[in-house]
Amino acid sequence: MTIHDVARSAGVSRQTVSRALNDKAEIDGSTKQRVLDAARELGYRPSRFARGLVRPETTTIGLVVPDLLNPFFTEVASGALAAARTRGWHVVVYDTTDDPEQELATLRVIGAQVDAVAGYFGRSDEDLDRLTAGIPVVLIGREPRTPRFSGIGIDGEDGVREAVAHLVARGHRRIGMLDGRPTPSVRRQWFLRAAAECGISVHPGWIAGGAQSVDGGGAALAT
Repeated sequence: MTIHDVARSAGVSRQTVSRALNDKAEIDGSTKQRVLDAARELGYRPSRFARGLVRPETTTIGLVVPDLLNPFFTEVASGALAAARTRGWHVVVYDTTDDPEQELATLRVIGAQVDAVAGYFGRSDEDLDRLTAGIPVVLIGREPRTPRFSGIGIDGEDGVREAVAHLVARGHRRIGMLDGRPTPSVRRQWFLRAAAECGISVHPGWIAGGAQSVDGGGAALAT
């Protein structure tokens, strides 16, 4: 959803929409209300990022992670902070605790708080598009399915393949896996494929699922 869609719906120019949303005095009250009503009906939110290109404001990036206590995501946050610092940007970190409801609550407010967002999301691209209308989005570790989003890929499959090959080369044949999800994940598929390539079989009981956390890993090991 863009400012052009709002202008088309309200029957005004893009400049008029901008004036109405920024509470300028150059337009009459009825036109302003028509624009605001159209924006509300379409679910449009003006991008703080776009406004920052016009007005000298501080750029703030929202980083969404599923578990900030997990050392992996702590390192991701540290890297994002370091990269932003070189550009004079600020980063607000949101921890969803790997909870779909908390992720939804975060997405409902993040658009009004930051200029752009990057992170790990479990929701579909369609849901993300609707909930982040008006701001740039970068998906981490996931291929975007809509051209509005960008993505940062992580070569996890090669990493799993190298890990399994390393263990096999050291003589291990009974290799298990701690999956980060209670249901089969893409990482489990990578693991099984790597095991097959190395000529070893994997008993179903050697794969344990659990919460993606230190406590979850400990509980999975105990099963």
